[in-house]
Amino acid sequence: MNFTDPHQAFADFFQDKDLRGLAYGLSKRVVEGHLCLEVESYNKDVLEYRKSLKEIEVQSLRYPTTIEEKSVLENSYIYFPQRGGDLNKPFVYDNGKFYLARYWFYEKNILNRAKELLNREFISKDTILKESDFIRDLFNSSEKIINWQLVATISSLLKSFSIITGGPGTGKTTTIAKLLAIVIKIDPTIKIALAAPTGKAATRMNESLNNSINDKNYGLQAPEEIKKAIGNLKAETIHRLLGWKDKTHYFIHDRKDPLNYDLIIVDEASMIDVSLMSKLLDAIPETGKIILLGDKNQLASVEAGSVFGDICRTQGKTTNNLNRDTIEIYNICNGFGDLLPFETSLNFFSGSIVELIVSRRFKDSEGIGKFSKSVILGESSIVDDPEFSKEETEGESVYITEKYNSLSRYYRKYKDYLREPDIDKALEKFDNFRLLTATNDDQFGLHTYNKNVEEYLGLNRGNHPFYHNQPIMITKNNSKLGIYNGDIGIVREYEGRLYLYFSKDKKVSVVHIVDYVTAFAITIHKSQGSEFKEVLIVLPENGSKILSRELLYTAVTRAKKRATIVAKNGILKEAISTGVERSSGIVDV
Repeated sequence: MNFTDPHQAFADFFQDKDLRGLAYGLSKRVVEGHLCLEVESYNKDVLEYRKSLKEIEVQSLRYPTTIEEKSVLENSYIYFPQRGGDLNKPFVYDNGKFYLARYWFYEKNILNRAKELLNREFISKDTILKESDFIRDLFNSSEKIINWQLVATISSLLKSFSIITGGPGTGKTTTIAKLLAIVIKIDPTIKIALAAPTGKAATRMNESLNNSINDKNYGLQAPEEIKKAIGNLKAETIHRLLGWKDKTHYFIHDRKDPLNYDLIIVDEASMIDVSLMSKLLDAIPETGKIILLGDKNQLASVEAGSVFGDICRTQGKTTNNLNRDTIEIYNICNGFGDLLPFETSLNFFSGSIVELIVSRRFKDSEGIGKFSKSVILGESSIVDDPEFSKEETEGESVYITEKYNSLSRYYRKYKDYLREPDIDKALEKFDNFRLLTATNDDQFGLHTYNKNVEEYLGLNRGNHPFYHNQPIMITKNNSKLGIYNGDIGIVREYEGRLYLYFSKDKKVSVVHIVDYVTAFAITIHKSQGSEFKEVLIVLPENGSKILSRELLYTAVTRAKKRATIVAKNGILKEAISTGVERSSGIVDV
């Protein structure tokens, strides 16, 4: 048995030839991020792959093979939900799609739990209307345009499951701050939890919420006791919230032992894979409510599934399909309900998903806003726009260059944090700039650029695993140490020993740090949930199959002021033209 190919190793456990082809295909599809396999699409991919090989290579090739759907469907190893029977089988065939059994269970559980929550009222329409004056003052909306933040707030108050999606600067956190003010006014004793997939995303959620409360121009217009109650809320990782059992796939909180909260709000939900989303929804109590926040256009999770994006896609291109109660309450609180689209119901998710459309941070007509919008629309011609060939520009901007040999001038941007003795200020300065890569290990991967930056700054000359001023990203959860995947800290010397500092008040001896990478350069995937003043995005010179418009969009929108993209024009255009589509049954509800 050839264990160099894990998909082949899995397939070879089965004696039936047709079943081996299915097992190989499903294993491969899951690793690629899909939840299921559609035979016609998969067979087309197999035939294309075989055409790319030489005849002698095809003759010696055991896998992949095309799948004979009729033959496979007669196999006793497959469970058919419509027929019922024994669930204890490795494969499932449902609605024209094949699944590995556990991924089918996760998907069905997510849909069933969402449906249960959507059938439960969170706050009654009458109760919300009693607060119409308070809501009107909170949003202070006198312009005759649709206030999508108000729409999202009303929609989220009504049901026990809701989604708020939107790009950077559209006001997701501002909306949540106002929603929290309303629910706390209605019930000051309400128990609220905030969470995010990574430690960094949780930290950003805390920072954004505090900014939404205290901003001089757009700060929350609410009584001080309500603002204080919101300010006291602290986001944590989903793993910490659910009580992750170290070195397992299990959590303390589940359907039998749910969370002791009335309202759970989760940010950066596009990063949540199908397994974690299923377990998160299982832990919502009978009287609880969950709100998922995120950007449906961002990269999906590293693991299988694109649950958040798929749920948003159930509403078609419009996303904002509203129900009658939302429209009625909006009209009373705002007065311009006639501007809203008519009530529309495509499926049971309709009315629970609102997309925020207007960005306060970026203009659609220039810079990051203009470029990122074109990327999502797949408009590759944006690469040729003269605006993005100008290196010196004022305000927020995107600069595209093919000059791979002049990157060292960007490395000097890290010097500020090196000179800063105060660790909290050093961490803040370190986040002003970040180098982002698409890959880990090749010539254009994060390891290459981390070494390049170290050499430029004269760091780690002894080639030690840890050194003073080394930035580190944690890559694996460790609940005993209280450190989680995505947490970033800086190594500093203290009393003759090296410690990894995550803040002035939190440090861990480097002898306990096992799963980590140096973080001058990080992958675009790992940058999700973070924001930097400026980013340098370096794509492989000869391209890569992982390049896509979602990857590029995620990278560019990490920048608050400036994004520099180093890539060949043809490669960049190809990435923009390539969208990621993961197969699942969620979009078919």
